[in-house]
Amino acid sequence: MECPACGSDNQEDSKFCRRCGTPLSLNTSEVTAPIPNEMNANGQDQPEQITIPEDAVVIRQSHWSYLLYAIPGLGFLGASMAFDFLTFGIFPLVVIIYIVGSRYLSFHKTAYIFTENHIVMFHGAFFGRKRIDIPLANLSNVLIQPGIFGKYLGYTDVGLQLVNKRATLLQYIPITSPILERLRVYIKDPSPHLKGPDKESEE
Repeated sequence: MECPACGSDNQEDSKFCRRCGTPLSLNTSEVTAPIPNEMNANGQDQPEQITIPEDAVVIRQSHWSYLLYAIPGLGFLGASMAFDFLTFGIFPLVVIIYIVGSRYLSFHKTAYIFTENHIVMFHGAFFGRKRIDIPLANLSNVLIQPGIFGKYLGYTDVGLQLVNKRATLLQYIPITSPILERLRVYIKDPSPHLKGPDKESEE
């Protein structure tokens, strides 16, 4: 299977391109080519990105990444239709579709890919995606942050602190993801509010 973004050959059942990480299940119109000389997590030019192996672990965000916006949006739409006599809720509907639609596109294009030595982060946006390659050797600390809603809805944010004092965030990671246990080895003296969801449930 040929990648529509970079043209690399991949196996027919591949979900992601081994060269640039583009999801091969997406339509060609949804794919944007990787940006050359993209800045990596260390703030340096990264013209050569790692090749993603076939056995890499792909973590997708929880569906709550967009449902948390859709549910209150529907409630707001219902209330606005009851009092909006001029547009009958058309304007609020357009606004809600834009907000929820952009969040869904971000969810659809976002993926965190774990290889043996790297984390490859694809952050989706309304237009295109941003890729960041982080060597696991550059991690200095990991913060598990489920937040108020995540404790009950089954997801958590994971903050990554790097040796150069920079930080980045993996958002809406399902708490059932096996990759959380792998990241816990990088946690240094976590405070009680930064413990993982499973540790809190044991207390």
